[in-house]
Amino acid sequence: PRGTPNSRKLSTVGAPHMGLSVGKGILVDTRHSSRPADPMTCITPEVGYPCMDQANHRKASYGYFKEPYPFSEKFYLVSHVPGLHGTGYGIYALDAWGNRAKLCNGPSGSAFQPTPLRPRRKLTQVAPVAGADNAITAKAGTMPKETGTLFIQDVYQGLTGIERGRVKYLRVTGALPWPWNQNGMRIVGLNADIHRKRIHGVAKVHEDGSVFFTAPASESIFFQALDENFMAIQKMPTFINLIPGEQRSCIGCHEPRREAPRTVGSRPLALKFPAQTLQPQPGDTGPRMVHYDADVEPVLSKRCAGCHSGAKPKGRLDLTRSLTKEYSRSYESLIRAELISYSDCRFGRAHFEAVGPLTHGSHRSKLVERIRSDPCKGNLTRKEFIQIVTWIDCNVPYYGTYKGKRDLKYKDAPDFRPVPSAASE
Repeated sequence: PRGTPNSRKLSTVGAPHMGLSVGKGILVDTRHSSRPADPMTCITPEVGYPCMDQANHRKASYGYFKEPYPFSEKFYLVSHVPGLHGTGYGIYALDAWGNRAKLCNGPSGSAFQPTPLRPRRKLTQVAPVAGADNAITAKAGTMPKETGTLFIQDVYQGLTGIERGRVKYLRVTGALPWPWNQNGMRIVGLNADIHRKRIHGVAKVHEDGSVFFTAPASESIFFQALDENFMAIQKMPTFINLIPGEQRSCIGCHEPRREAPRTVGSRPLALKFPAQTLQPQPGDTGPRMVHYDADVEPVLSKRCAGCHSGAKPKGRLDLTRSLTKEYSRSYESLIRAELISYSDCRFGRAHFEAVGPLTHGSHRSKLVERIRSDPCKGNLTRKEFIQIVTWIDCNVPYYGTYKGKRDLKYKDAPDFRPVPSAASE
């Protein structure tokens, strides 16, 4: 993206995911919320936004655009190939009314990155940011190098409709990367998730909504606001990163990104104490991976399969532990019976929208409603209940690792569906 002269808008292109960095020309107004499509205005004929790796949209009769260089909101230089079957990008002049004029090709075919040049003053030299290995570090003895600190002023800012006092904890979860030499993300979960999750622990939320804690550095982490039963009221759909020793803060949970911190009459309660060290959830002994076969399957086998198994399982719900081609019968039964509220994350189908509190997750799952009622309620321990709702609120992954073989035909292999280790993942 490039800044647009005499404008608050950025000039760029709407390109496909995992495809070429080409598409339709757009202006992005950062004064609007980035969650819906409101900030985007098309500056080229309407050809539809490409999805996933499909850049060759049938309606793209005007061709593709790349690297617009704006002179204003109405006039641009741009690298452009006309039509569906164009061969080679050229440099074009473009205006916001759909007119374009070719200026040149590259010396050997295509031409990219149109940039007008003129003499100018040398830019101010800025010292390079030091690397995470030896740069920003905490004062000796105050914080391990592998962590940073995070302060949230008031978790209720952005939690529309949630009464104060309801949020008791903040769960810190890591979305771990996909090693290219391991299994693909397609079979981490059925329709529901493509990332393995690590639960780092929880921090206490104070009465005024503030929370101050240490968190792992060099990892993609996100948060969940929890009630007293460790059920998620709201989930963070993006993630943040810390470098070792970094200190960060935010206003609340899902507050508009351009909102300024509110003025408070007294110091937030969380800042009256040292940063909390994350504590394990009840039943945990430390950080762990979210893994259905270890967290949920044993509970269902012990507590539920007595009624929900056999030739005529109660409610036509089979919760036996028998393995299927890629998952298990109980897992597939729960997902396909629509007993779990989750975000559909199949490639190209998520159509993500920023949603309010209590839209998805354990509070909206029929399974949780059932296990909180008799006769099922009396069978589950608190630890077992928390394991189930945590799995749901992490968007129901099946695997907690990318390692090993998964297809049932490899069931006799030594690396068939290994149990993950939080330390090694």
